[in-house]
Amino acid sequence: MNISSSGFQFSGWLAGVRTQVPSFFAGRHYMFHCEECSVSVQEEHVLTHSSGSTSRARCSKTGVEFDLRRLRIGAEAGGLVTLAMLEALERESQLAMHAGSHPHIVRCHASIVDNLGTEHCRLLLCDASCSSLSAHVDAHGGALPMESVLEIGQQLALGLRHLHSLDILCGDVTSQSVVLGCDGKWKLLGELGSAAELPCTMVEWHDRRTASSSSDAHLLLPPEARAVIGSSGHHSPHEEASATAALDIWMLGALLARVVAGIDDRGIGSARAGNAVLAATEEVLLCPVAARFWMLLHWLLATEPLQRPWSRRLVAVIHSLAEWCPQDLLIEMPEYARFHCQGMASAAARRLAFAGIGGMAGKRSCAAGLPLEVLRQSMADPSNVDELCVNCGLELDDYPTMQDNTPDIPSLVPAATLCAEMMLVETTDGLCDSHHSGFQTDESTDEGSMSGGDSTEESDRGSRSSGSSPALGPMSRDSALPRQRRPKVLSSES
Repeated sequence: MNISSSGFQFSGWLAGVRTQVPSFFAGRHYMFHCEECSVSVQEEHVLTHSSGSTSRARCSKTGVEFDLRRLRIGAEAGGLVTLAMLEALERESQLAMHAGSHPHIVRCHASIVDNLGTEHCRLLLCDASCSSLSAHVDAHGGALPMESVLEIGQQLALGLRHLHSLDILCGDVTSQSVVLGCDGKWKLLGELGSAAELPCTMVEWHDRRTASSSSDAHLLLPPEARAVIGSSGHHSPHEEASATAALDIWMLGALLARVVAGIDDRGIGSARAGNAVLAATEEVLLCPVAARFWMLLHWLLATEPLQRPWSRRLVAVIHSLAEWCPQDLLIEMPEYARFHCQGMASAAARRLAFAGIGGMAGKRSCAAGLPLEVLRQSMADPSNVDELCVNCGLELDDYPTMQDNTPDIPSLVPAATLCAEMMLVETTDGLCDSHHSGFQTDESTDEGSMSGGDSTEESDRGSRSSGSSPALGPMSRDSALPRQRRPKVLSSES
């Protein structure tokens, strides 16, 4: 294959320009000895989604394409190679082979040594890839639709399940290390620098991740790693803490939250040691599967590693996510995440309720403090609020409804005012008397509310002179009432 090098610039190659750039080793032939046969390949061009570390190679006999990945040491150290560097090079090569064959893992077929001068290099013959998740997201405007992200999450969870069954920590579940194979499947181990065999200490894994200098290295570490490393980047006294497979689960949750449309992942980037929370748009919460996925991400991002699902269970959860009850997802997630999800869902439902009370601008100021149940009853069509509550596992309490002579929008005034207006319509005196047989008071009110039925002698005289009820006094529809005891149940006679 004839590769033209016109217009090629070394600085553009280092910057990772989105064009095919020729390799310095283009045209070279390599012989790899696989388990079943030997494969002779010819190197062609550098893959732009690999930051210059991977080239396209083609079999000389069959024309099958492969990725030729270079693991190099020595150039950055002026040609001086330490034993630790050689061990790291050998470890990455062995991990790539040990990962074996899986549809969602970049498979390494064979490796050879290809030293050049003072530079030590290992060449890995791997399955061909056509893009990275980072380039795929950029091509779609910076975010992907929920259906695509669910499919990506399902495939990556399958890959993690395979690696974890082999006691391999992927260690780098980022948009740059996840690649799209030429078979159309998303694959892990696009970068090997952070991978490790378990057991492994947290400090050892962090050192590998730092040395790999991934383009996504600026992302925050999982909470357990932050606790060990510390905010300054120095190791804390808990250096013997072990890295677990739960690291990969947290990073997968952070990745999916970052690339999906409609979910804001900035709550992950706080300086706190954990308690990651995610904001979501009303469109996400109104979609049953999207709302469940939003709640699932909080489960993956749990602060405590033991609170996260294992990769085997995660595969089953994502596969049947549409069948999961939202209350079950709320139970599985940490308490702080449950509180956040319910609070955000409640706030979104209130916004929908306010939007549904159209044409009542004059009454909206007095509706700000009303319960969601009351706002819902004030809507002509509360279906959106009901759907959001069902999707997010919110259960609305029953609220007493008035039977006859109810004003058009009864829920847009405080509950006590609503009862007073009912009395004015029915011209019934003494309904708010605490000893009335059809009225019960909430004994949980404070001491100031308990005294709401008492009045001073002067106010009693004024009330008698005006012919109004002493408990109410003259009042218009928009007038404000002092604090009164809240109605709990109204009898059928009332």
